[in-house]
Amino acid sequence: MALSLSHGDLQRASLAKNRAVLDPLTRSFEGTSLEERAVLHYGGEEGEKLARLLTKTDLKAVLATVPKAERAEDFEAALDRNLSAPWRARRIIETEHHAGFQAVGVEAAAASGKSMKTWRTVGDKRVRPSHRALEGVTVSIDAVFWNGLSYPSGPNCRCSLEFSGDGPGRDLRLW
Repeated sequence: MALSLSHGDLQRASLAKNRAVLDPLTRSFEGTSLEERAVLHYGGEEGEKLARLLTKTDLKAVLATVPKAERAEDFEAALDRNLSAPWRARRIIETEHHAGFQAVGVEAAAASGKSMKTWRTVGDKRVRPSHRALEGVTVSIDAVFWNGLSYPSGPNCRCSLEFSGDGPGRDLRLW
């Protein structure tokens, strides 16, 4: 039996559902110092990038769960299960809140005259290898680290930045 739903159809369905996550994610910042920033961030290009990244992850999970499904309904059901899992919304919100606060930290440090940022991990065995390799790496405040990130982020990331340089007062560590 041939599938009536193509990979492209699944991708479009997942992307539409992930775009729907952006509004509640934006609302999760209401009442915080990041509320205005979140509205601008998730309403634009960054929101679309997040939706596309989530879609890529969803499709990988669905294809692993239902590798030999012959009916389109099997794929659709697996996609719905993955998208509606309670942990998923919580993880997205925690990840995006962490990233938002890290981004604001960089802006605040730069505004106070700090010129350098250093990647710090919590130092335990749960730190992912790619982040462990960044422990202690220092770059200019406006540079990206070799992993392509300007600040720590990603699901379950607990890393932080330490700021130093010419700014007033003591060196800063956020988080």
